[in-house]
Amino acid sequence: MQLTINARNLQAIEQVSQFLGGSEVLEFRALSVGEKYDWIEEVLIRCSYHRLKRAEKGVIRRYVKRITGYSRSQMSRLIAEYKRR
Repeated sequence: MQLTINARNLQAIEQVSQFLGGSEVLEFRALSVGEKYDWIEEVLIRCSYHRLKRAEKGVIRRYVKRITGYSRSQMSRLIAEYKRR
């Protein structure tokens, strides 16, 4: 079974939380690692990650981690890279 997610519709933190609570294991298929990185950056920008409260940042981290399958340390590295730019 293939599931398509329109992540652009997940704009509010509450929507992302509901998605995390109701979704099963997902696999993110991209053509390249660069596309995954671009998607992560797009999500962080769209959600204004740098302006979020700590708990809200955790929701976004869990969302991106769930979709991409990256580890917690990998997510921390990628978010730190986003902040540097």
